[in-house]
Amino acid sequence: MTLLFIDGFSHYDTAGLTLKGWVPTVAASGTMTVEAGAGRFGGGALVYRSTAATSNTARVTRTFPASATWVIGFYAKLSHPAISTAPYLVRLLDSGTMQLELRLDSTGKLVVTHGGTVYAGMTSTVPLVAGQWHYIEWRVTISNAAPAGSCAVRQDGAQVIANTGTFDAQETLNASANHLDLGTAIAVNVSGVSVHYSDLYVANKSGAVNNDFLGERRVVTILPAGPGANSQWTPTAGANWQCVDDNPPNLDTDYVWGDTMGQTDTYAMATLPVAPVLVSAVQTTLTITKGETGTTNHAEIVRSGGTDYAGASTVTPNSWGMFSTVHENDPATAAPWTAAGINAAEFGVRHV
Repeated sequence: MTLLFIDGFSHYDTAGLTLKGWVPTVAASGTMTVEAGAGRFGGGALVYRSTAATSNTARVTRTFPASATWVIGFYAKLSHPAISTAPYLVRLLDSGTMQLELRLDSTGKLVVTHGGTVYAGMTSTVPLVAGQWHYIEWRVTISNAAPAGSCAVRQDGAQVIANTGTFDAQETLNASANHLDLGTAIAVNVSGVSVHYSDLYVANKSGAVNNDFLGERRVVTILPAGPGANSQWTPTAGANWQCVDDNPPNLDTDYVWGDTMGQTDTYAMATLPVAPVLVSAVQTTLTITKGETGTTNHAEIVRSGGTDYAGASTVTPNSWGMFSTVHENDPATAAPWTAAGINAAEFGVRHV
């Protein structure tokens, strides 16, 4: 597995950030919200906004397996890319201690920094344009002696930053990071500044594919749209699939439940709204909770080619949470997914 996580910010709202695994942090003034229809292709977006004429800080943080090398890609749209306070867009942290940041300088150019200090030679020459979507990718290896070429930034497909010599890209004792921050801090009397994030992917170099820049990618969200081959869980009302097709999830309002080992529910999904030439991966997301005392487990199910493929057994939480699993290959073919394969597949859950 190389591709760790994708997020189109299109299947939950602001209240769902914590369900998805993001931890919001807001200090002074500033907000981080999920806004439907605000993304690059009309889907959702994660949006930072300064809300007062004072110091503004807002971000969301997500935990990942500790990795030395990170590859991150996303669309970004900034209302004011050129401001004097050099806001950061992405931060990589080791258990809360910052390792590296991808920031903007006062002229709207991307820079790689530590604690706001720009590394020598790591400033783009191409500024971002206010109100325009840009696709940004960042690959970096965290090390006290990161070799030449180990830190690179692409903007709209063109490389704009690369280290030409060894540099110190490590702050803690660990040559790795396990937290990703999105958001910014603006220590200036400016209200109304916004940053939109859309179509995010996060990868490392642990596998043979998806381990370097992927190029511009679109994250498409599809929801259950009909009954599947398995309908063994009990719906609170109506058909099983109609209890799990809400966007955002309506949690306790309607749902399916299962209390018997091996019970499986799978759902036919909506057809992809686009016909992609290339599919990097499929990510399933279950929104699930435990309804009784004691320990119980669940597994996500991919049904492809007429066979159910179960994911890892996972402890079901005491309160609602989202569990995402990345599938870089179609399990029925052991080859990369195709649009036809996705459209024919079913996805669901098993009580284990």
